[in-house]
Amino acid sequence: MKRSVEFRPFRSWKLALSIGGAVLMLGIALAACGGGSSSTSSGEKTGAPAGESGETPAGESGGSANVDKARAGAEAAERGPTKWEGPTEPVKAVPKISAAVIPCASSLVGCSENSEAFQEAGEALGWNVKDFNVEYEPAKWNKAIIEAVNEGREAIVVSSTPAELISQGLKAAEEAEVPVLSLYNGDTPPNPAVDPAGRPWTFSDIAFSFPEATEADVNFITAESNGEGSVLTLEDKSSGGIVIQNKLFREKLGEICPGCSESEMTTSAAEAETTAPQKIVAFLQSHPEIGWVVCWYDGQSYPLARAIQQAGLPVKVLGEGGEPRALKLVRNGEVIAADLRYENNYAGWQAADTMLRQLNGQELPVPKVPLKLFTKKNAPPEGAAPWEAPFDFRGEFEKLWGIGG
Repeated sequence: MKRSVEFRPFRSWKLALSIGGAVLMLGIALAACGGGSSSTSSGEKTGAPAGESGETPAGESGGSANVDKARAGAEAAERGPTKWEGPTEPVKAVPKISAAVIPCASSLVGCSENSEAFQEAGEALGWNVKDFNVEYEPAKWNKAIIEAVNEGREAIVVSSTPAELISQGLKAAEEAEVPVLSLYNGDTPPNPAVDPAGRPWTFSDIAFSFPEATEADVNFITAESNGEGSVLTLEDKSSGGIVIQNKLFREKLGEICPGCSESEMTTSAAEAETTAPQKIVAFLQSHPEIGWVVCWYDGQSYPLARAIQQAGLPVKVLGEGGEPRALKLVRNGEVIAADLRYENNYAGWQAADTMLRQLNGQELPVPKVPLKLFTKKNAPPEGAAPWEAPFDFRGEFEKLWGIGG
């Protein structure tokens, strides 16, 4: 019989973040704070040249050739994938699994959509999947994992919940021998692998390629700004995936667009639709040289775009997630110049496949979550369903599992 685990909440959000994120975030933060920038008391950095301080960026020479290459790269991202590149090795379906899925926040499309897709895939496998509907708070994530363990759930999937902030829940799952898989943390291939160093951790992560995504963003900015963009990136230390994407973005900007400059500002998902937009607008008003803002989820890009529009600033936003409200602004040419859509439905099905392989003791494939960059040229029409990969990935997974038609 599995023993019941008591939930002990962190005393505060800040304490949870400082304890949970210290090891990973310290290394990333040091790498990200390259020389040449100045900091304010609120943690903002301004005026940083692209690339590492004291080094010549890889793309130092080339001029218009760099811009032409970036434009070709952006256009390739706009076309998106055309064929199945997922797993090839079959895996035996294990029916009647009792599973749990815990999204980072039910109100954020990037968290909820892939969780719903995991439930859909679980239903196809004959699993009983319970959605632990929580909000964006580490204490609630930990509590949900512990509840899932105490309920006897045999598999747990968490969406965009950094392992550093759910260590209490992961420890409980580890003690009960319940496998935990994450979505969009970006800490296993195809993204830079993180060494857990003995800490409680998820056994793998399903995410789109952060290097591919950030390169698409940098290519687009380089092409549109003719290699001279001044960019503000928005940091969120509560999301390991955003921290990693920001680091990769800065590296790519230095390689591809040495004539560009980068500033950063710290925000959080908790304030994305409340106080953050006006704070960011105030920052932009005091730094009129900035022409671009990069957001890592549309729960932030849309309200920010509206605030920028109301302030009358000549600033363009890059979004991520492909939410309909954000794509409407892209289609109309209003502030959001481009939006990167990662295939959440595919990711949810890939999570079910990876969990199935873990339960069967099989080798885990590297995920290949489809990406597509939407601009005014290719934005979907009004009322269109969210973009999905142009191939039958559901059928492909079912064939691998030996179910379906």
